[in-house]
Amino acid sequence: MGQKVNPYGFRLGVTTDWKSRWFASRDKYVDYLTEDWKIRDYLMDKLPNAAISRVEVERTSGAALRPMSSVPTSPSSRATPSSSSTSTRSSSLSSTLR
Repeated sequence: MGQKVNPYGFRLGVTTDWKSRWFASRDKYVDYLTEDWKIRDYLMDKLPNAAISRVEVERTSGAALRPMSSVPTSPSSRATPSSSSTSTRSSSLSSTLR
């Protein structure tokens, strides 16, 4: 009988990157992990036909949740959102996940 190794765990760090990139203290770890799961679940439920193959979550210390678009746009049509619209979207996403 051979040892069974999960292929994702076997490739992790070599050819595959982590799905979440953040570090948390012991008391915040469960909250962040649960929030990551809810974000992925929410996006997959609300956008089933959007061809989203992977949702990566990256947190920096002291930063608020900020939605990011993975769809590239041309430089001429790219609009830079104001800070108020970004904070409104992140607060609405945060309230939806709770």
